[in-house]
Amino acid sequence: MTIIEVVVQSFNEYICIHYLKSYDIGESIYVHAFGAYFGLGVAKALHNQKIKNDKEGSSYNSDLFAMIGTLFLWLYWPSFNSATAVNDEAKTRAIVNTYLSLAASCITTFMISVIVGRGKLNMVHVQNATLAGGVAVGAVADVITRPVGSVIIGSLAGIVSTISFQYLTPLLKKINIHDTCGVHNLHGIPGLISGVSSGIVAAVANRDIFGGNKLYDYYPSRIPLFQSSEYFQFKINLTEFSDGGLGRTGIEQGGYQILSVVLTLAMSIIGGLITGLLMRIPMFEKIKNREDYFEDELFWEMESESFDNSKNYLTENQTIKL
Repeated sequence: MTIIEVVVQSFNEYICIHYLKSYDIGESIYVHAFGAYFGLGVAKALHNQKIKNDKEGSSYNSDLFAMIGTLFLWLYWPSFNSATAVNDEAKTRAIVNTYLSLAASCITTFMISVIVGRGKLNMVHVQNATLAGGVAVGAVADVITRPVGSVIIGSLAGIVSTISFQYLTPLLKKINIHDTCGVHNLHGIPGLISGVSSGIVAAVANRDIFGGNKLYDYYPSRIPLFQSSEYFQFKINLTEFSDGGLGRTGIEQGGYQILSVVLTLAMSIIGGLITGLLMRIPMFEKIKNREDYFEDELFWEMESESFDNSKNYLTENQTIKL
């Protein structure tokens, strides 16, 4: 599965970057959204049947320990969104916007979790949806020039992600899609929010907002055509962009951003479905019984039975003297 996914993902990203000229600094479209819907496609094709098992999902204790990972991700997510920024100004902007978006998603996650939980917090919501802001702001982390933008995106991501964990995941099970880890709610939907946001931001971006030619550092396709009126008006011939560009308008660039989201969805879902069908070939399918789908013993070394028995013996015989 991983081999096919990497190949399809790389091909999709290549088309989006080199042909559509879409911009996604945090890979929210190319990585997060693609990976989520590719996985859902595989899950649908691999096990298109009803499965009821109490072991599907995590336990409360494992969720508590997993919060350690959530804390590290929350702290270091800005470095992921800013690592490939074009300059120091863009890196700083990406870091600040990511933290603001994460903070906003935290606040809305706790609020919505209490509401849908009728006064109680849900550990799954806290563990996952608090990170949704980092995904949702990824594609626009370094091009949002006003903090209110990242706060709005993060707040929306936290709300939608929490509601999805509460209501959408059970609906997916009804159509035989098992999203055990809630990838669709943390990476898929926030990735789509990021893609739509990238289209809106690209459509309204202009030279005044970015301080002249700096706009073209982020959207090279908007460099005026060679020897056009705008080419000489903005003295592009005296800059590093003297070769000219595609001359796209803001609206056109925004349209290509949305087109890259549509293409990513199509390639990920179709690629996932095909991969899932290939994995159903008998030589690849290791699990034969549906009852074993959520059993760890088939793939992991577990505590020996003798060790478990010794623990039970000590529990039942508390009078043993050491």
